[in-house]
Formats: sequence, C-alpha cells, structure tokens
Amino acid sequence: MFTFLFNVLSRSVVVVLVAMLSVNYIPDSMFQDFPLEPRQVVPNDYDSVIPQNWNTKLSSGKPEYIQLNNILGPESIAIAKNGLLYTGLADGRLVELDPSNKYKLRTVARVNPHLKNKCPDNSALRCDECGRFLQVRFNNDTLYAIEAATGLYKVDTKSGVKAPVGPKSLSKVHLYNSFAFDPVEPNLIYITVSSTRWNLLYIVWSLFEQESTGQLLVLDTKTGKRAIVFDDMRMANGVDVDAKRDQVLVSETLGSKITSVSMKDIRAAFKVATDGGKLKGVERKALIPLVPGSPDNVIVEGDIAYVALPFVKLNGKDFMDHLGSMPNVRKAIGRFMFGTGKLLEYVCKNFYPHPLLETAYRELKCGHTNYRIIQNDKSAVLKYNLATGSSELLGSDLFGFISEAVPDGKGNLYLGSFRSPFIVKQKI
Repeated sequence: MFTFLFNVLSRSVVVVLVAMLSVNYIPDSMFQDFPLEPRQVVPNDYDSVIPQNWNTKLSSGKPEYIQLNNILGPESIAIAKNGLLYTGLADGRLVELDPSNKYKLRTVARVNPHLKNKCPDNSALRCDECGRFLQVRFNNDTLYAIEAATGLYKVDTKSGVKAPVGPKSLSKVHLYNSFAFDPVEPNLIYITVSSTRWNLLYIVWSLFEQESTGQLLVLDTKTGKRAIVFDDMRMANGVDVDAKRDQVLVSETLGSKITSVSMKDIRAAFKVATDGGKLKGVERKALIPLVPGSPDNVIVEGDIAYVALPFVKLNGKDFMDHLGSMPNVRKAIGRFMFGTGKLLEYVCKNFYPHPLLETAYRELKCGHTNYRIIQNDKSAVLKYNLATGSSELLGSDLFGFISEAVPDGKGNLYLGSFRSPFIVKQKI
C-alpha cells in the first residue's frame, strides 16, 4: 500500500513540475488576459538588516482583538475626535466602530451599493466588482477614503453619501492606494498608485513581476489639475507628510524602502506643470534605504513615523527573494496557477457550480493562494524618529499582515490588516 501511494505521489509531482515548466512555451496569445512578464532583479540585501533586537511588543501582554472574525481586511483606520473608528473592509464596506459600545459596528457606505447582493460580507475575492477603500483619513473633521479603482471620496459619516474628489485617470490600469494632504496648501493632495499594470484583485502578480510602474501623484482639488511626481516606483504604497521637515514620505513595498520628497519642490514644479504631465526638477532620496521587510502604510505622528511591515525578513532573504534572478520560473509558477484557475472556472461554471470550487478558482487566478502559502504569525511596526534617525522595531508573534499602525494619543496603537479578520489594539 505504501509503495502504491509513493508511486502515485511521486508521479503526480513529476506531472505537476512538467506542466509548470511547459506553460512558458504556450503562445502568449493564449494568455492575453494574463500578461505576466517577470523581470530579473537583484534581491534586496535583507541579510544586512536582519532584526537583531526582535521582540514581541505588539503581541505580548494582552492585545485587544476588535470585532474578531466579524470583519475582514481592515486595512486602514481613522480615529475621529469623538473616538469613533472608521475602516474600509475587503468586501467594499466602509464601517464605523464605537469603542464606547463594545466596538459596535455600523456600515457607513459601500463602494458599489447597487451590487450589495453580489458582494457578500467578509469576502476579498470580488474586489474587482465590489471595490475596496484602501485608506481612510480625517481632514478638518471630514472623512476621506480612497478606493482602489475609482479614486478619492469625501464621505459624510452620518448619511454615508460619497462625493468624488478625483483624480481623473491618467492610465487605463491603475491601483490608487493611499493619500495625504499638503499642510501648507490644503487643496493639494498626494496620492500613490501602486501599479499601472495590475489592478487590486491581481496585485499579487505585481510581486511576481517585480515591476516598477508605481506612481506618486499630486492633485489640486479646486481645479482638478493633477500631475505625476514619479512614475517608476516599486509598488508605491503608503504616503504621509512630515510637516515639520516639509517632506512627503512614501513606502515602496517592492523596494523595501521609505522615500522622501521635498513638498516645496513639488509645489513649485506643480505650478508650472501641465494637467496630466510629469513634474520636472523634483528629486527624491531614500530616507530609510532598506527596512527588514515589505513596508505598507506609513503614519506620521509628531517626530515619529510608524511603518507597518506585514512581512518581515527575520532570516534575511527568503524563497521569493532568491527567485528574483529566475524570471522564467516565476512566470511558470504564475501561468500554472492562473491556467489551473481558468480550468477550474470552466468546470465550475459548466459542470459543477460549487462555492468551494468557485473560491478555489478565484484564489488561483488572482494569486491569493500565495498568501496562504507564505502566511505566518510574524509582522512588525518600525518606529522611525524623523528628528534623530533612530528606529525601534515592534514585533508580533501572534498575528501577521499588519498594514497600518495608528497611534491614538493615549499610548495605544491600532493595528489594521489587509488580510486578518480583526483590528488589534495594543498598548506600547
């Protein structure tokens, strides 16, 4: 019996490996809806920044789990002056949580309310239809939220009415990610675009490609004028402003660094730029050249920048880093997963319409299966002192995928996550 099982398993492995290697020889015309073209890159030298002071300050003691298993993917958190919390979820909802009433949940708005019946709560696999608010922030007591495909909105927290702010699209494909208001000229907003090759549902394949089409945009909300500050960033993600030092901070997820740009230079270049054009004479510097992981959102509070690291490199380079020099292998893995997903989709729609089969083909096609493969319970927040350049790493051994860390001014951090079914509140 053992010999039989071993033969079946070993032959199955051989068949899978042959299939994976063969898909790269299939004509590109067969993958027109999946234009994956990984590039060869030199991996970041994570071995040089392996955390020597790893701790569990984010998960030790008694972290409070908010709305455990009742919400999915609370990526970003905004705290109102009255203490209410607001966050966008993976299913397209924008919700309010009341700390004074056991964090009672109220749905404020949906990206596409007319698709409510097609957008089940706590599902991340229909964001191409249901949308997703990736970041929420208050400005002068008004809540703003940016949606991955359609841009920035001003939201009435009482009625849920959404008013579009912009920007008008500059490319056919884009993934709006984060935003921050200029402290000197409040009509100016800085917006990151993670990719102009992949939308939110398929953003995992941007990781496989290691592409650099991320953008930093500047938008004038009064005139609608917008311009590109940079268009070659390696997955531009979180953005915030450091008013004291007059700089914009941008996290580049694939570059594993925090970039800074002079707001004074951006303002000057923007005044003479044409609508939709690219700014001239603006330079950037690596504020933090390399962080021990993949940075997500960055929140500035006083002299401290809180950088969320959903993935940390505790052992230096990992498997995906070593695949950086093997683009054909990454392409084969991607095509095999996408092709398998397409096959299961055909079976599900024509022969066996089962919910589990639908989940399987959707996760394979969009690459979310990779999250299940690499998931672990380690993530971190990097506290970086903008005045001194010193830093402290706050780690977690209980929950991963931390996408944002928001201080509440009372010695606590609220931790958002683009994958987890809860928000964490932890005293630091």
